[in-house]
Amino acid sequence: MNKSLILLLGLCCCSIWAEAVPKDKASVSWIDAAVAAKSELRTQLEKSGMPVVSRLKRVKQKAEPFEVELNGSEKLILITDGGRDGTDHDQGIWGNARLIKADGTEVWLDEVRYEFGKAGWGNPTMNTNAHGQPIKIAGKPYKHGAHCHAQGMLIYNVKGYERFVAEVGVDDSSASGSVYFKAMNVLPDQIIADLMKRYPEQLGILGSYLGGLDTWMTTEDASVERELVNNIVGKLKKPAFFKNQLKQIASEPNVDTQIRRYLENATWTDLDGSLKVPVFGTDAAGFQHGKIENVNVDLAEYAGKPFYVALKYELPPLDPTLDESGITAHPDAFFSPKLVQTIDGRTLERDNPKEDFGFGFCCIHANSGSDNPTVTIVDDRKVTINGRKSSAQGTYVWAISQKLTPAAVNPDEGISIKNASFDLKSYTYIYNELGEYTVTFVARNANAWGYKEQIKEVTIKVVEPSQEEEEETME
Repeated sequence: MNKSLILLLGLCCCSIWAEAVPKDKASVSWIDAAVAAKSELRTQLEKSGMPVVSRLKRVKQKAEPFEVELNGSEKLILITDGGRDGTDHDQGIWGNARLIKADGTEVWLDEVRYEFGKAGWGNPTMNTNAHGQPIKIAGKPYKHGAHCHAQGMLIYNVKGYERFVAEVGVDDSSASGSVYFKAMNVLPDQIIADLMKRYPEQLGILGSYLGGLDTWMTTEDASVERELVNNIVGKLKKPAFFKNQLKQIASEPNVDTQIRRYLENATWTDLDGSLKVPVFGTDAAGFQHGKIENVNVDLAEYAGKPFYVALKYELPPLDPTLDESGITAHPDAFFSPKLVQTIDGRTLERDNPKEDFGFGFCCIHANSGSDNPTVTIVDDRKVTINGRKSSAQGTYVWAISQKLTPAAVNPDEGISIKNASFDLKSYTYIYNELGEYTVTFVARNANAWGYKEQIKEVTIKVVEPSQEEEEETME
């Protein structure tokens, strides 16, 4: 038995993927590499009692004490992380920050030159906020301190120092904002660069969704991966199956196992690569047209596994100086999927994107706070994405189906017996000739991947009735 997925695509000149994910499929290589890299970095950090991480600090909240035992570390890396709610107004403050020597001598951090410094907005500043004003956290002024807007990093040489202490929070001049403060002694940059070189597409998409990879790589537990999957599951209309999966993963005692399984549940497996739609012509308005038809994908390896189908439309950044109606506006994309099943010689087709597939949408790097920056429509014939604009980072628009169980036959139809294909409560057959007959009962259940059946045989003898039986019949 075979099954194929035919995607009929048209009017699109950007990259499109046709993808599916079997939830119990063995992990792919990039996940192996990511789990190993995080485990190695975690081991290095744990040896020196790192990382030290604050609670999420919001504007107007009181400062939180922050203390790091350096344990012979040569470098101290201070990170301000905006977390999953973005980095707007995230003016992180290391208030009264100082380094302490073994004899108790204290040195203000602003008196020590950092080896490297960057801020997510503006530049790191000492003893003032981003606007050159005195530092304040929840109304408390700080004469000494370091300001570093998220996503920010300061690296210091701390040879000869025993401890680092500070009070951390968000500067009062922020209209809003929330920041995690983190200290470590090992930079993840090289590890991330190596992973990006080996798996640019997978890590690129992950980094786009997470807003960078530094926090993900240096988080000692599986919280980032768990939040990633929770956000994806929240996009589904019927998330119960995956919510149960997440509960099972959370109960795993091993952190690496949790990370692996979360990533597996958030990962799409490429079915047919990047489908580059050829441009066949350009209309008077400057819009380009192209079409791909009869793209066949064999789903035999998904036998017995529920899965999802996703179509990704990638919209790169547009020139902001050009109008939406200009020739560089992204074209519209139309997807017409068809699921073909062959059941015992009969062909069944599912080709209604709305009813058979249940496609919904989610976007990454939208041009606004909306989850639907473009016009997206699912009807009985096709999935439509009106390209139009994208954000400064570009936008990924995903059309994601609901869970598909390809082994299921819909409608559930039996096999005809003696030319009867309708439901029979009972079946009668009359033997008109004497003799011995073998009656064969076949119980058969078939789907797209094959069938199971049981065969039972009964022997029946048809003989002349006895004289007594004839007399009873006549009476």
